[in-house]
Amino acid sequence: MFYHTDFFKINFIKMMKKLYFLISVFLLMFVPISAFADWTSYPNDFVTTWKTSDGKITLNFQKSDGPTDYYLISWYCDGNYEVGFYAKTGYDYGTSWIYDVCIQSPLTPLAFYAPGLTTDEKSKLQEIKQWWNIKWSSFNSAFKDMTNVQLTATDVPDLSLVTDMSSAFQGATNFTGNASMSGRDTSNVINMSRVFRSAKI
Repeated sequence: MFYHTDFFKINFIKMMKKLYFLISVFLLMFVPISAFADWTSYPNDFVTTWKTSDGKITLNFQKSDGPTDYYLISWYCDGNYEVGFYAKTGYDYGTSWIYDVCIQSPLTPLAFYAPGLTTDEKSKLQEIKQWWNIKWSSFNSAFKDMTNVQLTATDVPDLSLVTDMSSAFQGATNFTGNASMSGRDTSNVINMSRVFRSAKI
């Protein structure tokens, strides 16, 4: 015998299926592609995570502007790279979200340089996920005053060319390190002053 309760149950199930479909379509339309990107698919990249409320991210490097000194950057960590020739570069996602950014430096050593960023731009860096095999030329003030950065990378940076690590994480007031930090080779570093000054370790 068919009861009214069975009728309501069937219609309720149909309604929930339609709702699930609409939610899925909504997410595909409005959630940035980076939400589905898998940065672990790019083991040769320096990977960081940024949280932006205005849809914009800005990076700054210690380098001279020009074609002989360049890097590759994937703003979505999706395998699509653009060539960067300038010390300061940025990207407008158009949407507030949390984004993974992948960087390669195939020919020349890399040096991130936080002092070239504004206070707001610095605060957007949330996480260092992976160092991989990029050679660094300097760590001087690399992440200075980037107040929200966390180090979750389980590998270590290549510091074989680095002599200056001064103020590398100075002022990173919410910094949380990782056990991997103890594995860094700093044998060529001469200046390690103020590396973690005013930083929470």
